[in-house]
Amino acid sequence: MVTDAPHHLPDAEAANAQPRCEPRIEDELVIREEVAAFIKSAGADLQALHAAVTRFVVHCRDRGEPVERIIVTIKEIIGGAIRGDVDIRAVNAINQHLLGWVLDAYYMRER
Repeated sequence: MVTDAPHHLPDAEAANAQPRCEPRIEDELVIREEVAAFIKSAGADLQALHAAVTRFVVHCRDRGEPVERIIVTIKEIIGGAIRGDVDIRAVNAINQHLLGWVLDAYYMRER
């Protein structure tokens, strides 16, 4: 007879097993829509995109989320916004913007 023994995870594995911080629905929608618009050269609102990314990062940072996991989440959101044949230069450009904004928001000091 096989019984299910409780699973004990080492501390590092337990930290990774915690649900990751997710953006608010409205921020995720802004991120997806504006990334898609940027890639299609369709007049993306970079200020709205920057504000949504900043809100998401600060929210997650305040919950103790490591910056690496926030970057992974942002990359997954970007991946969901990219559809079809795209200009790789545009994808690289928006990735650079987003990475810079994530790092700035994560490491900014409260005034």
